[in-house]
Amino acid sequence: MSNPNANDSNALARAGQTDWLNDAPGGDVPFDKLFGTEPEASFSSATPTSTTTSTQTTVTEAQQTTAPSFEEIRTSTGSVYKERDAVIKGIEEKDTLIQQLRDQIKASTGNDPLRRQEPVQTQPQSYLSNPTRFADDLASAAKSGDANKYQQTLLGLMDEYFGPAKPLIQDFARNRATEQTSVEYKDFATFRRSDDFGKVLERNPALGQAIRASEENIQYAHQLPELYRLAYESHTARKLPEYVQAARQTPATPVQNTRPTVQQTSLTPGTAVTQRSDSESLRTSEGRKELIARYREAVENLTF
Repeated sequence: MSNPNANDSNALARAGQTDWLNDAPGGDVPFDKLFGTEPEASFSSATPTSTTTSTQTTVTEAQQTTAPSFEEIRTSTGSVYKERDAVIKGIEEKDTLIQQLRDQIKASTGNDPLRRQEPVQTQPQSYLSNPTRFADDLASAAKSGDANKYQQTLLGLMDEYFGPAKPLIQDFARNRATEQTSVEYKDFATFRRSDDFGKVLERNPALGQAIRASEENIQYAHQLPELYRLAYESHTARKLPEYVQAARQTPATPVQNTRPTVQQTSLTPGTAVTQRSDSESLRTSEGRKELIARYREAVENLTF
């Protein structure tokens, strides 16, 4: 019969030994490797690793949740865009093509096809091409009693009829006025073609405007001879000081005195000669002509 106390003592003896753990799963791993020498430090170091992994997973899920998804775009013109970059590229290509075509049309026609064009005001047909319009306008003016409109309608027809010959008529009026002025002033035609004529008109804008209006408008062509005379006299009046100075600088021609013979003759009183000063002569047209002729003769008789 076995002794129970002996069994108990054997169990206690085996409890003090560690070789019985060799058959357990993982029994060959030391305790220090499993739990570490400092359990608190090992536990705290394992916790942040788990936290970091959890944080990265949360951020990735958030990005996947907030990232917009691109849906395919189809336009009514048939264009299909499956990516965002394809949309941007397609818009840029179309803008470039539109600008190239716009520049080509603008270079060939002078008009911008994308800019709103102002409405073109159509001119009414001329009286010569549309006699009905002339008859209607004339009848309307006669019916309303508007004399001015009646006159303008007739003048409009005449202007259209004589329009092609208008330059010829203007040249005729200028040439005729030049001939009439040249009767009084022989060198006016030369003056009319010189630069001095233009300078006179620049110094006298009102006179220049009147001459141009008379040359272009047949109604005032009869004023041209008088206006030409004013322009010529204005030019010669500015030249008078030069004529006077030239006359004063002209050396006097020595006169040979011949000894007269004494004869008995009866002297008859001559007509009194009245001399006018140059300032008095400038006040009248005749006096100015006389001065011009006198100084011109003096200049022409200069001897060098």
